[in-house]
Amino acid sequence: MEFWSWTIAVILGLSAIVSPIATTIINNHYQNKRENIKNYELAKRQALTNFIKITNNYPLNKFIDFSSEYYSALNTLYIYFDIPKSSIFYNLEDSLRNQDIIASKYELTNIVVTLSKQIAKE
Repeated sequence: MEFWSWTIAVILGLSAIVSPIATTIINNHYQNKRENIKNYELAKRQALTNFIKITNNYPLNKFIDFSSEYYSALNTLYIYFDIPKSSIFYNLEDSLRNQDIIASKYELTNIVVTLSKQIAKE
């Protein structure tokens, strides 16, 4: 009978040592995953904000070539967002080329509404 008492005591002692360590490792793993998701969503927001800022400045600065900045911001959106094959950017690019500010603002609003649905709400 004394053997079983010692066995149970050893098992309880080991579980008292191993349990907090295992809990800490599992908790840190999931906190790291949550932080990565949070950073990804933050990067999504920043990419969309940068695209909006550059697109809003594009028609105002028509004498300066912003096409490299515009396409850089656009390509960043492709990294973070699921953009349909029938791209929503064609009408915006046409209105920017024609320097139609009202149409470009309208198309930009449609793009922002479409892409904002893909950003997780806090």
